[in-house]
Amino acid sequence: MAAILVAIVAGAYWLKVRPTFALSGGGSQESTDALLARGVSLHAAEQYDAALELYHKVLQRDPANASAQYNIAQIYNGRGQFAQTQGERRHALEALAKATELNPRLKQ
Repeated sequence: MAAILVAIVAGAYWLKVRPTFALSGGGSQESTDALLARGVSLHAAEQYDAALELYHKVLQRDPANASAQYNIAQIYNGRGQFAQTQGERRHALEALAKATELNPRLKQ
């Protein structure tokens, strides 16, 4: 059931943000949104370790990214790592509250 929910959220998120690539110096660097989208795809494919790695990269760039924190919590929850799950969910809810305060369109 959780995998289906993650896949639905991933599809909706992908359609909403459509990842882009930012140019940086002599090469290109994958955007934070693209990293998140790849993490969601790996998560839906049950490649949890690879998804966790990408979610953590997203959080290195954007520590308040609620989607990455929520998805990390989902993986921990599925593994029975409940202490980590609670911490990530708390961070995700705090980030989501701040994001909706800054951008009221997210409440829709």
